[in-house]
Amino acid sequence: MFQQTLHTFCVKQLMRAAAHLFLSSITPLIVFAVFGVISAAPAHAQSQDIDSFVGCLNSIATPNATVADAAACLPSSCYTTVTLSQESAQPACTLVDGTRLPRVIFSCQGPGGSQTLRFRPSFSLCTLGASPSSSVINHIEVGEDSGVVVDSQKLQKMGDITLPTLVSLTNAGVQTNNADPQTGCANCHDVLATVGGINLFAPIRPALSEGTIYSNDPSVRAPAVQTPLSAICTGIQNSTYLFVKHLDRYNLALRLCNALEPKTH
Repeated sequence: MFQQTLHTFCVKQLMRAAAHLFLSSITPLIVFAVFGVISAAPAHAQSQDIDSFVGCLNSIATPNATVADAAACLPSSCYTTVTLSQESAQPACTLVDGTRLPRVIFSCQGPGGSQTLRFRPSFSLCTLGASPSSSVINHIEVGEDSGVVVDSQKLQKMGDITLPTLVSLTNAGVQTNNADPQTGCANCHDVLATVGGINLFAPIRPALSEGTIYSNDPSVRAPAVQTPLSAICTGIQNSTYLFVKHLDRYNLALRLCNALEPKTH
């Protein structure tokens, strides 16, 4: 029995070593491809609201464009929060091999460089889903502070974007009235007002108790020990489970993580 167990252990170790050797040989190619995408960022990538973000996405739309390309449309100098919370329609997840695939939430300057009215795009690295096209990672959520205040809460317009798309985006699925089937924002956020036919939602700030692992956002409570997104990217790169079982999702998660990471500092 001991010899059989030892043989199984050694075989698993050899498979893992072989997978890592192959990963190390292709990583430079992956990194080169990622930086090739980022260097082609649109000139108007300094999005400050949902409309400008959607306009940027439309400008880079190609049949081969993915959610990783959308990172080029993120403005610079945003605050960042990385969370393992699953309390969202855009959840984080942890794979069976322990690989952490968090949600990455940005808080950026709003229209005209406003520091008080913020633009809040968020991504998830979670690769779970019935099929590659329906996995969580392809789903972007966007929020835009409206300036309307109800019960001491600054309300926001919200929308959903799913990539890739074969058609030009219009309003990014911004939720209008209470019966809009395009988005499920009201599943988590309270609708506290409707202005001009657009629902305005109460914000939900990331909670430390729900799994915040990194934040430089002064409005978010950061953990005592911070885990930067670069460490998450390394974990994805080293995930032999994701590489062996779902190579297409492995490539997308690694590309997206490496594209988002420079935006976090």
